[in-house]
Amino acid sequence: MGLFRKSNSNQEGRQLLDEGGRLAASGAHREALVPYGKLLELCRESGDRAGEGAALNGLGTAHYNLSQFPEALEHWQKALALWREMGNRAVEGRTLNNLAWLYEQLGRPKEALEQFDEALAIAREAGDRELEGALLESIEKVRQGMGA
Repeated sequence: MGLFRKSNSNQEGRQLLDEGGRLAASGAHREALVPYGKLLELCRESGDRAGEGAALNGLGTAHYNLSQFPEALEHWQKALALWREMGNRAVEGRTLNNLAWLYEQLGRPKEALEQFDEALAIAREAGDRELEGALLESIEKVRQGMGA
């Protein structure tokens, strides 16, 4: 299922996602919470699981950038569950990468490495060389931080 395919408000959903992305890209993370929150509500009402996942990822990223780590963790874990349910391995891998950095930020490097390793397996499976390279660098940084 494509993003917003089942939504009765296809245009509104895309506009909310775009607005959240623009705000986040400009550093207005607190303001980005509003359109992402509205998008989440819209997608849940319409049963658009992919849109819901995108909204959860956006909310997680905004909260992370605001140093609101418990909220980021909650949103990314929910998004991860959706991506797994839908079998969207590419976005699952990128969400695992987000979670890994969050765990690193929280001082939980072993959990970070577990998430990075899982994301790495998905990146290799998908042939995503860009993500694979970034993950290998991330794994090395975390291991160095652990003194390994």
